[in-house]
Amino acid sequence: MGSPFRAPVLAPPRGFRDILPTEARELRAIEHSLSETFTSYGYVPIDPPMVEHVTGDSGPERHRLMQFLDRDGSLVALRPDITTAVARLVAQRYRDATGALRLSYFAPVFREEPAMLGAEREYDQAGVELVGPSGPLADAEVLALLAESLARCGLRDATIEVGHVGVVRRAFADLGDEAVAAVLRGEAHDAVEILATGMRRALHVSSRGAAELPLDRSDLAHSSASGFANSTVRSRR
Repeated sequence: MGSPFRAPVLAPPRGFRDILPTEARELRAIEHSLSETFTSYGYVPIDPPMVEHVTGDSGPERHRLMQFLDRDGSLVALRPDITTAVARLVAQRYRDATGALRLSYFAPVFREEPAMLGAEREYDQAGVELVGPSGPLADAEVLALLAESLARCGLRDATIEVGHVGVVRRAFADLGDEAVAAVLRGEAHDAVEILATGMRRALHVSSRGAAELPLDRSDLAHSSASGFANSTVRSRR
């Protein structure tokens, strides 16, 4: 007696979906706008592998990794984030670099979600990593780049949330105490545009590259992302 007939599975796996032509064109347009903006600040594109080794340093959210065993028995996972992949790449390939590294990316990342939530497990992640330089100038450069990137994508009313108040105070230090207080209260709606314009003028950024910032070579000797100034935009597929 033959096995019962099974209809073919036509839908993608849970948490994944097809990108149809209209949305695919929109995503390509966004990627193009972001790539042009990243390049204008002197950032160059990279594309790390989609699969990375799972180690003890894989982060506190290891339970969200989409992991599996490779044929050689090693534990690997679909990349959950680009920053950690860049940290590994820098430690491996650019340990002896003597200048600031400006790296950019636009690529999918993957994160496990509980089945009951019905959440997506594939995201597009765009961002930059400024490796080496530190301090207010580096912070301001990445913030200005983020602001301009959002504006180029049509998100002119976007709110940028900075997780460290010290970064905000340093970036807007020249505005004076009252102006800085207004920024911290979210009342200075044009502060981001002021920062972006001022930073481009101060750094003399052009499509040919960016101004030199001092590099602490010890930052390149660690695979941790702590030495990175990072700006990331995530979109659900």
